[in-house]
Amino acid sequence: MATPTIAPPKKHIPELAYIGRISRLMDSQVEVFGVRFGLDPIIGLVPVLGDIVAFGISGLLVIAAIRHGASGRVLFLMMANIVLDFLIGGIPIVGDIADFFMRTNNRNYRLLAAHYYESKHQGSARPYILGMLACLFGVFIGCVCLFIWGVAHLVPLLQALLTRI
Repeated sequence: MATPTIAPPKKHIPELAYIGRISRLMDSQVEVFGVRFGLDPIIGLVPVLGDIVAFGISGLLVIAAIRHGASGRVLFLMMANIVLDFLIGGIPIVGDIADFFMRTNNRNYRLLAAHYYESKHQGSARPYILGMLACLFGVFIGCVCLFIWGVAHLVPLLQALLTRI
């Protein structure tokens, strides 16, 4: 299966290079049996917590894009990719398999590269920034709460099982 490569930039933008390195690390650093993958699917194997960590790293890439002047349109597309990846990633087994093929961070890097180098996805980010950050933060906090709730219900169950042994 051929993996689309990320074209090298025409001019050097340090922030974009950083985002590209993190994207490759998360999505396509290793190739095994013709399948490229990174840390994202491996982290995602840890139920709930792995998806939260991967979501947080993807969110940090969006924040870096915001800090360096990405347009509202490209930020919206990046957020949509991240939320879709997170929602699919939350489905047991299906989400773990999908993490090997979705490569959301690479897709977001290509969006940013097109924005910076080809002037695509232009438009002001100001109207969208606060709303997007609030949505990102809300989803992240919701996931953390879900994880805490799950642990709180799992610990008594494990204690009851261990006392019977």
